[in-house]
Amino acid sequence: FGGRAQLAAVPIPSYNESIGWSIGLAVAGFYNVNTADTISPQSVTALFGFNSENKTWAAGAIQKFQLDEDKWRLQFGGALGEINFQAYANLPDWMGGGTFIDYTSDMTFALVQGSRLAWKRLYLGAKYRYMRSRTVFDIDLPIDTELEPRVFSGIGAIATWDSRDNIFYTLDGYYVDFWTLWNRDGTGSDQDYDIYYFEARGFHEYRKKHVIAARIHSRFTSGDVPFEDESVFYYIDLRGYTDGRYRAEQRHTAQAEYRWNFYKRWYGVGFGGVGWSVDEVSEISWDGILPSVGLGVRWQMISDPPVNIGIDYAWGKEENAIYFRIGEAF
Repeated sequence: FGGRAQLAAVPIPSYNESIGWSIGLAVAGFYNVNTADTISPQSVTALFGFNSENKTWAAGAIQKFQLDEDKWRLQFGGALGEINFQAYANLPDWMGGGTFIDYTSDMTFALVQGSRLAWKRLYLGAKYRYMRSRTVFDIDLPIDTELEPRVFSGIGAIATWDSRDNIFYTLDGYYVDFWTLWNRDGTGSDQDYDIYYFEARGFHEYRKKHVIAARIHSRFTSGDVPFEDESVFYYIDLRGYTDGRYRAEQRHTAQAEYRWNFYKRWYGVGFGGVGWSVDEVSEISWDGILPSVGLGVRWQMISDPPVNIGIDYAWGKEENAIYFRIGEAF
């Protein structure tokens, strides 16, 4: 590849009630594939891995290409690991009521997707995702709690509107993304089910170095949805909650964030939002709301492209969490 490339390597410590302390490492390279192309954002090659206190581990790679004056966007990714985690189950009273159940999943994951600029800032494309998983539940019941290795393989469509002024740290613009994933026997999947995903982000620099950002997002599933592909809240969706506690056929969130570049490379962040974990849209109610509020700080690790690292502390409903991160929440 031609042109100036920049390399960033960041250790990422974190703590989660489910897996304990963990240490990870992310290494990313940012570069221009074609030095004559001054319109395309820089492409990214990234490697990551982590290992935790309870022997949960994962490793993978992501490749993102922005090509031909940003007319083409290609993404490839793969990961594997062993996840020792927990799921929240609403068990009957005679079994102890609602409780967390430990489980182990051995997973292999691969993703290929590409989109082409079709009109103004509208990109249309397709994607393919492969996932192989074997899950074992740690529970003493007179039923089979060990799932055989299964393959979930699907194809889908992508539609994206992207008018952001910078994809790494946005001051103004919009990003609206919709994609589907259809898993069928004909695509090599052991179960037939669908995933529909929508998100919209908006950014506005209302005063120099002061940015207001907002995001809404929804994920729907239908059909014979496997445990591994249910709609689960993670920190990337709503901060302040134990990963995996809220699991249903749908998840919905709305959040806003204030970002302030208060001194040279230093940024302050304040955020708040709400979410719902439901099986039907009709179940969305005030009683089931999951609030989130928090504060964070960022330091600009790379100036071109602008890439920040930082830490967030978030309060949720009856729990809280701390996050170390590369880049912004959205």
